[in-house]
Amino acid sequence: MRLEPAHRLLVGVNGASLVSVPLAVLLLFFVYLVPKHGAETGRAVSPPLPSSAAPVPSVVSEAPRQRQQTIMPAKKAPAVRVLYSVRWTGGEIRRKIAGSIPHYPAGFSGEAMSRVELVVSAAGNVRSAKLLQIGNALCDEVTLRDARLWKFQPLPPRQKRADQHCVLIVSFTRK
Repeated sequence: MRLEPAHRLLVGVNGASLVSVPLAVLLLFFVYLVPKHGAETGRAVSPPLPSSAAPVPSVVSEAPRQRQQTIMPAKKAPAVRVLYSVRWTGGEIRRKIAGSIPHYPAGFSGEAMSRVELVVSAAGNVRSAKLLQIGNALCDEVTLRDARLWKFQPLPPRQKRADQHCVLIVSFTRK
């Protein structure tokens, strides 16, 4: 004797289709039965008047329409980037502990690279700054001015107390 399943309709149906059928019914309900008017604006919409009814005059007067202004989005300022690296010549590598990174100069709209040799004392102060490579005059001036104000970490007591030299490379780019 062969046994037939009691739920003949569900033979060959997997669990995913059991879930998707109620979802499809809900989707159809919302698409066809929910009114579309006023849903976008959030305002209540009155039901349509029968064709035989006369329109009711509005009691509330409307404000005069104002001229619409087209507001253009503000142009983004081009991204500027100033990167630097310090390469020490022999001896201990010292970290910069004070001073600002050179800023992108006003009135300059390109790319430039400045190379400056710094002489740093044992205490970490910049004794001198000398331009190694002439690039853009504005960028070179900003680099020299800011690099003279830098302070590096002092030499450890065990190391010989002498001035150290480093090369500062500053790259100015605008995208």
